[in-house]
Amino acid sequence: MGRRSKAELEGVTGDIVTMHDRDMMTHREIAEELQKRGKDLSDEAVRRSYNSARRKAEKYRLAAESSKAVLESVADGTNTDLVEAANS
Repeated sequence: MGRRSKAELEGVTGDIVTMHDRDMMTHREIAEELQKRGKDLSDEAVRRSYNSARRKAEKYRLAAESSKAVLESVADGTNTDLVEAANS
């Protein structure tokens, strides 16, 4: 596992995503707002943190969709022959 980002260390990753997505702030505006709050992050650190959070959210979304598809398949009784064969 790599080094934690400055935004993670400062505990502001969620704030960055909210300010960007809900408040429609630019990375520079977010960095300036965080600096007013005493957090020392550059606009580049904000950009990296936002992009990382976005990639993680996409991975979770895809995993949730895959899990939902498997559960629906098992629930309706189709495609369970492989599961039954593996368990016998």
